[in-house]
Amino acid sequence: MSTGKTTVSTLFKSSSDAGSMANKIESTDREIASHQLLLDLLTVYIGEKVMTAFKKEKLGLYHRILQQFTVIEIQNSHAVASFWSKVL
Repeated sequence: MSTGKTTVSTLFKSSSDAGSMANKIESTDREIASHQLLLDLLTVYIGEKVMTAFKKEKLGLYHRILQQFTVIEIQNSHAVASFWSKVL
């Protein structure tokens, strides 16, 4: 538009509309740059803060599951030992 070339979207526009279209393009470019910065910031935040809390929560859950599993296995071992002591 700034070079005076005609495109399909500018074919039916007046010359005063070209300035507003250029402003819209510049505004959109600024928004894209701002969104990219926001995306970079959120990526760093998620990587440092959110993922560590998520991993800690999941490891705690996994630890409790394994602990309960070992308790059940110990109870089963006692039951098997009791059974075989009665057999003998």
